[in-house]
Amino acid sequence: MDYHLDWLQLALFLTRTPEPPQFIPKGDVLGEGQEDFKANQMDIDLLLVFNKGGTPHLVLLEAKMETGWSNLQMWKEAKRLRQIFGEQPDLDVVRPYFMLLSWTRPRRLEADEWTAWMTRDGKPVWMELPWPHGLSNVTRCGDDGRGSIDGGFLRVDHLAGSTLRPSDGRRRSGVARNASGQGTVGSPF
Repeated sequence: MDYHLDWLQLALFLTRTPEPPQFIPKGDVLGEGQEDFKANQMDIDLLLVFNKGGTPHLVLLEAKMETGWSNLQMWKEAKRLRQIFGEQPDLDVVRPYFMLLSWTRPRRLEADEWTAWMTRDGKPVWMELPWPHGLSNVTRCGDDGRGSIDGGFLRVDHLAGSTLRPSDGRRRSGVARNASGQGTVGSPF
């Protein structure tokens, strides 16, 4: 489930304000000069939270399967995350991490405007999202099967193992393999 960044910003405010008033002025949450809560909200695809040593750790994951990220999209998200956590987060209050997941590494994504905690050595933190077998995609179409935004029919396209697969032509196994062929799960942090 997507987790809206506005929700995240309010949750962080509440961790610092044990007894908030019934009606919270937006300026108390956003700070002076910050952008207002959005009608068209930005979100994180998956938010993982765990407690270690009394400090909440937040892993913010952005995932893509068929499409990629644009520099404009990620610049806006990085700007918003900087507003929420700051350039240097208060690590005693919360420790954020940011990671991209996709079946192929982003090649043209520029992270020079991102805050340092969102990157490793100035580059996006990325982890392969294995290409699963048996994926299907529903497409709106006409009665001839051709894709159409106004189509009155639906077509089910089987993605994995059919015509749509990674551009390198390899099938994805669902498990990352190391040099010895053993399945691996590693932490990028």
